[in-house]
Amino acid sequence: MSPPSDVPRISASPPNYSTNTPPPHYCIDPTDGERSIEHTPHRAGRISDGSFIRNRGSLTVLLTQQEDGISSPVYGRMANITGAILLSSSEDIFEVKIQLEGRLHFMSSECGSRTVTTVSETYILWNCSRTEIESCPSSLPFSFCLPLAFEDGGSSYPLPPTFQTAFTAIPGSVVTSIYTLIASTTAVRRPIMLGFEKVSSMRVPITYYPRTRPERPPLYVPLLSSIKSCPEEWYQVMVTVKAKGNYNVLPIQCNFFVPSVQAFSFSDVIPFHIQLSGPLFSLLMLFPQRSTEYETSISVTMHRQVVVKIQGRKSWQNQQIGVGAMRPIPPPPSHCDHDEEKSIDWGGEVKCKPTVKVGGFTASGVSVKDYILFSLEPPSNSPFLPARGHVPILLTTDSWIDVPNET
Repeated sequence: MSPPSDVPRISASPPNYSTNTPPPHYCIDPTDGERSIEHTPHRAGRISDGSFIRNRGSLTVLLTQQEDGISSPVYGRMANITGAILLSSSEDIFEVKIQLEGRLHFMSSECGSRTVTTVSETYILWNCSRTEIESCPSSLPFSFCLPLAFEDGGSSYPLPPTFQTAFTAIPGSVVTSIYTLIASTTAVRRPIMLGFEKVSSMRVPITYYPRTRPERPPLYVPLLSSIKSCPEEWYQVMVTVKAKGNYNVLPIQCNFFVPSVQAFSFSDVIPFHIQLSGPLFSLLMLFPQRSTEYETSISVTMHRQVVVKIQGRKSWQNQQIGVGAMRPIPPPPSHCDHDEEKSIDWGGEVKCKPTVKVGGFTASGVSVKDYILFSLEPPSNSPFLPARGHVPILLTTDSWIDVPNET
């Protein structure tokens, strides 16, 4: 049976085409009739042209591609550590090497202590036999790449950033992640037949800050004007504000909203929205006195949780790293229609403190996580119990918005 005449026939070979036709013109910006489906801006990385120099005796370490005047060299993810070892006197030196050491140390008075090696690499820059006449060069360049991850207990973890914190609530509990560059020379003491070696070394602490950024920007539009058109842009946490056992009062529903991206840079101002809804009588009982005191009974803060786990035992501490500012929208309800469902709204912003320099990470027995905490503390004469809710977030080094380089 032959196919219907209106069915197109499929050719066994591809159509002819000409290789002389030039490719279409490409432009990064949309032209008339075109639009961008998705765009991720990229901050053009500016390579620093300064140098970091540290010397001790006849030994000098020079590290390039650094900002001038810094106290510690700074490197990002899989960065090249480039520089040179300079020797003011290379007599009798038969070995020169550079080492990179990384240690993650954590201890707790409740769990004990543990030290994990995150990096241990050695590069021989010069080596010769003691009997050779050739002398060691006065300048030995080096260049090597930071590893991306490390192994511990059969698991792989991303290299943790430089980090240090102490548990103020638990004396003797600390978490530190440090990296050190060690330059050393080995020389022969005179006379040679004694066989003694003289080792000179210098330790240079380095800072490892891997750069990160959100996958998309938050929506900086008030919730009430965007929740219906863009509900996917908001992440919602629902908390029930319950009454005390000896009060016959209906509960209040609290809805806490933050941008659904849940990833923000250290410098980002994070918008949030709070809505309390329920019977008007319950809302009035939550705020018995008509005053501005209700503004302090609700707070939004940013916290960092550091967890240490050693041999199955856990110890943790929460640290406040940011405080939010909020404003009522609209004003408190009036005394009327006690059985009618009502709502009270607040809007605001929260931002982490400028002292926060690294985001969260997980490595071996250490976990560092950040979150935004909503807390409702009713007045003592209110029939309601306190209520809390939290939203996990990721803090990044860079904002999604591309900042042009200064010229």
